[in-house]
Amino acid sequence: MDRIKNINIEKVLENVYLFFFAVFLAQQFLYTTMFEIAWPEGLYGDLKAVLMTIIFLRFLVSEKSGWSEYILIAIIGVGFVVSWNHNGYDEIYNCFLLIVGARGIDFRKICKVFLSVIGGLLVITVAAALTGHVENLVYHQEGRRTRMAFGVNYPTDFSAYVFYLSAVYCYLRREKIKYIEIVVLAGLAAFVYLFCEARLNTICILLLAAGILYYKIRNSRSLRKGGTYQMNGGLSMLLAVVPTLCAGGVLAASWLYSESNPLLSLVNRVLNNRLYFGKKGLDLYGLSILGRYIPMKGNGGTTKDVIHYFFLDSSYMYVLLQYGAVVFGVILLIFCIMNFRARERRDWAFLIIVTVIAIQCVVEHHMMAVSYNPFFFALLAAWKGKGKDKAKAGDIIGKRQEVIEETV
Repeated sequence: MDRIKNINIEKVLENVYLFFFAVFLAQQFLYTTMFEIAWPEGLYGDLKAVLMTIIFLRFLVSEKSGWSEYILIAIIGVGFVVSWNHNGYDEIYNCFLLIVGARGIDFRKICKVFLSVIGGLLVITVAAALTGHVENLVYHQEGRRTRMAFGVNYPTDFSAYVFYLSAVYCYLRREKIKYIEIVVLAGLAAFVYLFCEARLNTICILLLAAGILYYKIRNSRSLRKGGTYQMNGGLSMLLAVVPTLCAGGVLAASWLYSESNPLLSLVNRVLNNRLYFGKKGLDLYGLSILGRYIPMKGNGGTTKDVIHYFFLDSSYMYVLLQYGAVVFGVILLIFCIMNFRARERRDWAFLIIVTVIAIQCVVEHHMMAVSYNPFFFALLAAWKGKGKDKAKAGDIIGKRQEVIEETV
C-alpha cells in the first residue's frame, strides 16, 4: 500500500512538473518573439526555483536508480553548473535543469507538451504578425528574395522552430505517420524557403521527411513479411556517430579555414560564412575549458543594418567557444549515449531524427535552447524502443504497473 501511495504521489508531482515545464517553455519561447511583454520581476528565477523544488521532491519519492544514472547526472551537473557559474550563460543551466527534470517521465509526454505549447504559441505568433498585432520583421537583402520572420526575431529562427516542431511530430508519429503527413512536411519546407529563404533549414526539413519516409517504407515491408524492420548494423553505427563527426568536422574546417583554400572557401559559401565566423571566433577568443562571454551582434530583432556583424551560427562552435570545452564534451557524450541507446532499443525513428538534428546544428545555433530542441530530455526520461530496454528510467513504468496489478 505504501508503494502504491508513493506511485500516486509521484504521478501528481509528475503532472505538476509537466505543467510548470509548459509554463517555462512558453516564457522561453515568447522571449524569442517580437511580443513586448512586461514580465513580473523575478518570474524567470521563480519558475526555475519551482522546477528545482519539484525535481527534488520527485527524487525523494521515486524508486532508486542505479549508480550509472547517478554518475551520469553528476557528470552533467558538475560540467554544466561549473561552466554556467564561470561564464554566466543561463542556457546551460536551463538545459541541465530540464534534462534532470525529465528523469523517469515518459518521453512521449514531454514531446506532447512541447508540441502543444511551442506549436500553439507559434501559430498565435504568426497570426498576430499577419494581423498587425505584433511586428512582422520583413528583410529586403541584396541578392535574396523578401524574407519574413512571422513575429519571431529572425526568419531563420522561425524556420528553426518549424524544423524542431516537425522533428517532434515525426517522433510522436514514427511508423504510424501517413504519406500525406510526409507531403505536408515537404510543403512546410517549401513554405520556409519561399517566405523566409531559410535554405539550410529547408534542406534539413526535407532530410527529416526523407528519413521518416525511408523508415516508414522499410518498416511496412518488414511487417508484410511478418517481422519488424532491422536497420543495417553499419548504417545504424554511422548514424549513431554523426553528431561526433559533425562536431569534429566543423571544428577542423573552421580551424583550417582560409580564403586561399578553394575547397574550404566553397564550403564556407555554401554554409553562408559559417566557417569564416568560426575561424574569426577561434582567432579572437580561442578555446577555453569553461567558456567565456563573447559579444555577438546578429540580424535578429531589427531590420536595420548591423554594424560589426559577428555571430556564431553553428551550434558546435557556439557551444565550444561560449560554453567551453567541458560543456562541449558533455554534449557529445549525451548525443552518444542517446544514439547508442536508440540503436540498442531499435528505436530507428529516434536515431534518424537525432541524426538530422545533428546535421542541422552545423548551420544553426539552437542546439541547447530549450524552446527549440527537446531531444536532450530523452537522456533520463522513460523511453522505450522496440528492443530490450535495459535502462533504469525506462523500466520504472513497467515496474509500477506490476506493483499495482499484484496489489489489486
